[in-house]
Amino acid sequence: MYPAPSQSSPPIVSSLPSHTHILIVEDRFSVAVALQRGLNHILQINSTIVPSAEDALRVFSQNPTQLVVTDYSLPGMNGLVLADLLRQQQPNLPIIMLTAHDNLRNQHLPHISELLIKPVSLFGLAHVANRLLGSH
Repeated sequence: MYPAPSQSSPPIVSSLPSHTHILIVEDRFSVAVALQRGLNHILQINSTIVPSAEDALRVFSQNPTQLVVTDYSLPGMNGLVLADLLRQQQPNLPIIMLTAHDNLRNQHLPHISELLIKPVSLFGLAHVANRLLGSH
């Protein structure tokens, strides 16, 4: 698991309950931290970042999670396998997958709530996360 980043400024949007928790699964530390800081700041939520699907499963089993943001390409199991395993535990869990693989756009992805093709803007990701969290 990655260390928590420092908080540098207060959140700018407060549309979700303060107990909302997002699990971010990204193996590139700089990307993970950028996603965490951006989502925490924009949505005024808490999040945890982990570098692998295996770490995500461990953290998910220990912490209530309302949304997962995962990269497709991860060390070990990929984001699709992770999504399948998470949905077995929590069938209505919203899962956003980030990928640079445009070929996934046309595939049937039953365990993915939203597929976003990189590069993704933080505000675009926050908008999708807010919409998915508001519908659950």
